[in-house]
Amino acid sequence: MKIPRWLPPLSVAAACVLGWTGAFRGQTAAPPTLAKDVQPIFDGNCIKCHGPKEQRAHLDLSAGKSFAMIVGVPSVQVDTLVRVKPGDPENSYLMQKIRHTAAQGRGMPRGFFGSSWLSDREIETIRAWIANGAKP
Repeated sequence: MKIPRWLPPLSVAAACVLGWTGAFRGQTAAPPTLAKDVQPIFDGNCIKCHGPKEQRAHLDLSAGKSFAMIVGVPSVQVDTLVRVKPGDPENSYLMQKIRHTAAQGRGMPRGFFGSSWLSDREIETIRAWIANGAKP
């Protein structure tokens, strides 16, 4: 990312954390998509336990199945929440699980003292996908 010299350092740090690659030129980044941005996160972190071989919580997050398994589908652990509520990341159980804030069950992915937790960037990618309507 090319940063103008006149931009204050705090703004540069905020832009890097939030992933605003073109915001300084009046451009906006394209919203994340399931196939290009979210599915690779699932593939690298989730399908060991939620994939074709093992489907904990009756959940298969492998490519071609993840959308149907999470969008608009009630959570197994908290039946008052859906796994992904399009346009509403804060009321999507998936966000609570990956932020390790779910009232029931453990956060995902599981790890020893957060060693395998998703990065802030991965969490933000999933949040932005949900906020933009969680399209297939």
